[in-house]
Formats: sequence, structure tokens, C-alpha cells
Amino acid sequence: MSDETHTRSRTLLFPTSRERPSCRRRGAPAASTWLLIVSLAACGDSATGPGVQAGSWVDVVAGSTHACGLTSEGVAYCWGATTSGQAGSPLGPVTAPGRVDTPITFTQIAAGGDTTCGLSEEGSLYCWGNNALGQLGNGSGLNSYAPVLVSGGITWSAVSVGAYHVCGLDSTGRLICWGGDRWDVVLGYPGSSECGAPVQEPTWRCEREPLELLSIGVYDWVEAGLYQTCAGRDGMGAECWGTNDLGQLGRETTQLCSGNDPLHATSKACGKAPAPPAGGPMLRAQPGSTHGCGLDATGGVWCWGGLQLNFGQVGDGTLDGTQVPVPVATGGPYKAVYTSHEPHIRTFSCGLEEDGAALCWGANRSGQLGSGGSPGCGPSDVPCRTEPTPVAGGYAFDALALGIEFACGLTTEASIVCWGANDGGQLGDGTLDSRNTPGPITGR
Repeated sequence: MSDETHTRSRTLLFPTSRERPSCRRRGAPAASTWLLIVSLAACGDSATGPGVQAGSWVDVVAGSTHACGLTSEGVAYCWGATTSGQAGSPLGPVTAPGRVDTPITFTQIAAGGDTTCGLSEEGSLYCWGNNALGQLGNGSGLNSYAPVLVSGGITWSAVSVGAYHVCGLDSTGRLICWGGDRWDVVLGYPGSSECGAPVQEPTWRCEREPLELLSIGVYDWVEAGLYQTCAGRDGMGAECWGTNDLGQLGRETTQLCSGNDPLHATSKACGKAPAPPAGGPMLRAQPGSTHGCGLDATGGVWCWGGLQLNFGQVGDGTLDGTQVPVPVATGGPYKAVYTSHEPHIRTFSCGLEEDGAALCWGANRSGQLGSGGSPGCGPSDVPCRTEPTPVAGGYAFDALALGIEFACGLTTEASIVCWGANDGGQLGDGTLDSRNTPGPITGR
């Protein structure tokens, strides 16, 4: 997985007028690629509504290069890159929070890759953004900046958006997934269609609508990652499935999954059947792009993977990588763990301690660890930290959201701060300037 080819995060939540900013216009997609375009919005000024003040946010999520927040009134706002409509606008970058143009009241939002989804009060699921691999779940291949209803008439209780696929739980806890399945392993069933690949590769297997009858289990929570999915029942432990070439599943596997990617490989080590990481049970698990992490019942964080492309994302103080879970070197007890599961090699992880203090570890080229600069390590001597390091600013957080080389956090005072890369406006502060310590998003 090369950095050049894969430069494209629902996070793991435990329990769960101003002047227009100056910004450069990025390539707007051809009108024919959009579904339900009513009007074109100016850069950073999409579908704005009543002002959102610090203290009214209840959730924050991140995709590859965009982020979204949910207010206490159930209104979704997004910012960042919107090349596929993922930030709720046909033009971008959206450098400050813009209201998603819909009357729907959401109870949950999720983001991953270039796609965003929201769960309505009635239990209906709506998605917007990239649909090349069927991520919007409405049977079409058209992108949409406006939320579209996921097909199937299903009453949903939860949703998680991975880099290329989406998984949800219906009202009975049955797990249902759809979208792209490059290695025929993450959906839990073989994709019935072929879809255009997101990068310079042949077509992928995919599924453009949820297939309820092919649900593979009954769960209380689910986390969709890059080429992995994890799910579990409260108090019963996590189980994961997907590719395992870098140890991302936290256990040894003997299966091979086939793909059609001549640029990299035609098969990868994988595990198709849901199974727990090795060792003791993980109450929650979060799949990353090159690794995974989990939280045990005592508040310990364990990580695994990174057998190659290791930038310290396992957090054990080494660059060795591991096939089985190892405890992170410092910090704790933790109440939540997060990984960046986007398709990018310079990945990282973060944990929240019981008092809300955030610590991060892994690659730090763009300041995504939130602690300022760091020494070079890992492949190509990229700045990184191999052990958990406190995020600057003294914030206490309820939740974090990790994307490609950036992160956002929901503070205990119900405000949102972000840090790291900002080339697409993903820090939401009205600029395109990156920073390596947290700063507030712009209020609307």
C-alpha cells in the first residue's frame, strides 16, 4: 500500500455573521456525477443555518480528509474536503462547519473515507458523499452531497463507516454491511457486483444495497475499518475479520483472500470468520489501516499489527510490529481507544484516559499527534512517537475522531477542537493552515 497510491475515520466512541473564509477552489466534479444537486455553494459556505456555539456539540466524526459534528438538536455540520460531497457541499474545500442540507434530525453520525452517514430519530439511515463502491447503499453509483436514504426499509440502531464499506446494526442487532470489498472479506459475504476502483486499479467486488438476509451475526456494536471489520456484544468481547497481512486482526490466520490488484498483490493473508484477537477478551476493538487496537475490562489498551510500515502506531515503544496484542507502553487506565483506519501508511492511534486526557502515538508528519514536533523514526525517518504522548492544551475529551494525518476531539465542555493536516480544510477553523496542537473550529 504505497503512500502515492493510497492518499485517500468513524472513531470508536466508548459507550456512546462571520466573514467568509479565504480559500482556494478545488476541482468541482462534473455535474453529471452528482445526484440531487439543487444549487452550488460557495467554498466554505454550504447550507449554513443558525449559529452553532461552542457548548452545543454532542459528537464528532472524521473521514479521510473531512469531519462532521452533531449538535444537541440533531443537526449535522461538516467541513473539509468534499470532492465527492462528503462534507455536504458540491464545492470545496469547506473550511468551516457548514450545515448539511436536510430537514432530518440525526441521533448518530459516522464518517469514513469520502462518505458520511447519519441515523435518524425514526431509525432510518441516510448517507452522502462517495458512492463509487455502493457506500451510500441506495443501489446507484452516483455521488450525492445531500443525504440519500439507504435502501431496504430497515430500522437501524447503529452505523459505522469504513474507508470503502459501511456496516450497520438493525433494531435486533443483526449486522449488515455493503460497499466495496477489494479482498472479498469485509462484508461477510461475496459482493455480487463489480464497481469502479477508487484508485488506479481494476474493478472491485462490491454490494450497492444492504443484504439483510446475509447478515453474519447479532451484535451490540460494530466498527468498519479499511479492509477489516470488528463487532461485539457488550461484556462478551470483540471479534474481527478481514485482511491480516500486517497482523491487523491480532491473531494468526492461514487463509488467503484473493483480489485483482496487479500493482501490489493478488492475494493477502486474511481471516474470513469472525474471531477475537489473541489473548484475553477485548471489550471493544478498533481496526486501523495497518494495525488494530482494543480496550480490555481493566482500562488497558492493547494494539497489534504494524509488521511492516510501522511508525509507532502499536504504541509499545518499538518499531517491531506484532501479530498478537501487546499493551501500550504508558498511560491509563483508558476509557476509549481510536485508530486512523483510512488508506494511508502514516497512521496513528489515540486513547482517552478516565479523566478525559488524550494521548496519541504513531506517525506525526503533519502534527496529528497533537503534541507538537517529534523526532524522526520508522520508514523514511518520518516524525513519529512509539509511545503514548499527551495531546497539548490540557483539554478533557469525551470523544476523538481520527482521519488521515489529522484529528478532532469533542471536549467535556461540548466544544470541538482539531489538529494536524489542513490541506482540505479538515481542521474547520476557516483556514487551510495545518497546526500540530489543538485549536477550536469556527463557530457558525
